[in-house]
Amino acid sequence: MPVRNPVSRVCWLLLGTLLALTMMLNAGTPANGEPRLSLRESITLAFEHNLSIRLAEHDIHVAESGRDHAFAEFLPKLSTLLEYTHKSEAPTLDFSSELFSALGLPSPTSLTRINLGGKEVSSLKVSLRQPLFTG
Repeated sequence: MPVRNPVSRVCWLLLGTLLALTMMLNAGTPANGEPRLSLRESITLAFEHNLSIRLAEHDIHVAESGRDHAFAEFLPKLSTLLEYTHKSEAPTLDFSSELFSALGLPSPTSLTRINLGGKEVSSLKVSLRQPLFTG
């Protein structure tokens, strides 16, 4: 029967690695005269050098990051935008006397100029978004 749970798979891989390592260590004294490892040392060595365990731990970290990212999507989002513009001349709108006469209005004697703002323009926008449904 195949093992489908990743944690169970890691446990079986660890047990298999420990069994193989223990059998190699108990086969006799190594030819190069190195001392034998204790059970605790062999378990530590198996954990440090087993690629499957490292990959499983990495998968756990990836899953935790995905969970944190999904949770963050439900939190409110605050954004700001600040704009500043400096113009060489203030914007104006000029009306000639012909426009007034075409509209049937009394025409002024000189050019009519309307000031539309200053040389410096700035704006600040703040928005707060709270998702209600993200499905």
